Amino acid sequence: MSRRIVRRSLSAAAVCALSAGLAAAPAMAASSHKVSWKAKGGTEGNTLTMAITGKPFSGCKGVGTFNADQTSQYEWKCPGGSTVNIHLVGKCGLNEVQCGSWEFTGGSGKWKKLSGKGTFSGRLSTGVLTFKGTAKY
Repeated sequence: MSRRIVRRSLSAAAVCALSAGLAAAPAMAASSHKVSWKAKGGTEGNTLTMAITGKPFSGCKGVGTFNADQTSQYEWKCPGGSTVNIHLVGKCGLNEVQCGSWEFTGGSGKWKKLSGKGTFSGRLSTGVLTFKGTAKY
């Protein structure tokens, strides 16, 4: 066999081996991050709109509904077309001071495998809620 044929055969074998290794490699596991953001918005009826600031969700805008039982479900639309779904459960009553817990319930695009939970607090008069917790992405 000539050197040229041997080189081509070895190169082809190396490419196949590398491709097989990449195909069999598991996807990177999501890592845990501390998250903190602010949501500023307003209400009309039982619909709340919010603009998100703070990493990693800056630039997302959300719309959701809140219920008399102090639960809320929101969908954020984020830059690049990704979405985030978040569920809130209030614990301070339907008054000026708001507080409770939140949990991510899904997402798409960049946030497809997003999970996490934490707490929120804020005041209705300012329209600002502060969120803190842990997220995996």
